[in-house]
Amino acid sequence: MGNEYSGTFITIEGIDGSGKSTVLDRLNEHYDYVHTMREPSDSGVRESIIQSLQNEQRSPLLTFFMFMADRVKNIEFMIEPVLESGGVIISDRYADSTRAYQPVDLSGVDGPFETQEEARDFVDMSMEPWLIEPDVTFYIDIDVETALDRCEKDVAYENERFLTDVKKNYDALSESEERIVRLDGNRSVKNITSAIHGRLDIPEPDHL
Repeated sequence: MGNEYSGTFITIEGIDGSGKSTVLDRLNEHYDYVHTMREPSDSGVRESIIQSLQNEQRSPLLTFFMFMADRVKNIEFMIEPVLESGGVIISDRYADSTRAYQPVDLSGVDGPFETQEEARDFVDMSMEPWLIEPDVTFYIDIDVETALDRCEKDVAYENERFLTDVKKNYDALSESEERIVRLDGNRSVKNITSAIHGRLDIPEPDHL
């Protein structure tokens, strides 16, 4: 683990329907001194993002910048203060979601880029100047079919073709980044939560 602050920054990643939000809720129940957050955050920006993803006539580029606006707010008012104080913060989604989802969206039918590679370069360039990288990321890996069975399929990202490409990006990230720990998403929430705890250098709760 090694960001430049005295605190610890942990992220949980995975495609829609992977169960990461449920895992975060379970961790939140037992680590009462740990700060938790989600992206998009509970803010007016979140509602705008959701409305955009539910709109058939939307701009992927506008959606990307709304995600980035929400992230800047999270970093400045949540992540950085917690880390500076030596605390622990766990986020459901963060920059790896952007790296996995946005190259697919930005190079889609309505996107401004012809290829995912071009979109990926744009995403990395946009985030690089101000991003705080996590100390460790837990990637809950699950197949697309199972994930879609759990989704309500009411937003643009929740379809087989899109999520298949997103999963490929997550898989590639997990193979290239040492900080990413890949977990079997077919295991129970209890087992996944226990596996996460077993890799963290933070006090053990009474129950998982």
